[in-house]
Amino acid sequence: MISFHSLEDRIVKEFFASKVRPCTCPPAFPICVCGKKPTGGFVRAKAVTPSQRELESNPRAASAKLRAIRRLLMATATRRAWMEAWEQGLTPSPAEKRSQARVAARLHSRRYYSREATARLPQPEPEVRHHKALPELKIVTKRQPRWGMVFLAVAFVGILVGALVITPVVVSSAARGMEAKVGQLESLEQELATATSALSAQISALSSPSRVAEQAAELGLGPAQSVHYVQVESGSAVTEGATTVTGR
Repeated sequence: MISFHSLEDRIVKEFFASKVRPCTCPPAFPICVCGKKPTGGFVRAKAVTPSQRELESNPRAASAKLRAIRRLLMATATRRAWMEAWEQGLTPSPAEKRSQARVAARLHSRRYYSREATARLPQPEPEVRHHKALPELKIVTKRQPRWGMVFLAVAFVGILVGALVITPVVVSSAARGMEAKVGQLESLEQELATATSALSAQISALSSPSRVAEQAAELGLGPAQSVHYVQVESGSAVTEGATTVTGR
């Protein structure tokens, strides 16, 4: 509890002292004979005052004093006896009596108007709904076959079987045709290789030196008997179309 005045602080101190030391026996008595037990204990012997840091932030707390006590629990039997004695000593006030009367009247009206009143009220008759007559059901003793579904199923099975049977045949025939074409291409490649080797042999025979010499002799050609070199002056110029020394 926080107090801001000395008179307030005195009241708080006396209240806390009555809870911590409730004994009213004279100090000369060696033992307590009044039978009063403490219901609280001091947390701190002295009051707590604000620190300098708190005064800097809140100067109005300079006169504040904090005092606190902790509550002591009484024994169960003692506490029950104390509460019963306290309740017996109470006398209901007029306001409490009026409140109790209002609560009793509300409970009585709720019992009266909830179940009994509902039972006494005339209950509305339920409306009778005229339902339309349902169509007559036809009892089918023999189920007619669905030829359309049967035809589709048979067609699907036939297509599937045909695909499974015809596809390998077509693939094998295509493979045989490809093998025949490959064989033809290989034989053609061998023929071309043979012709190429024959042409290479002819070319090598025709381009041999002995063959070239024979052809030159038949044409009247032979090696040069003598060689003459003509020296041309550097200052002489040759016009276009003029004949040179060699006649070229």
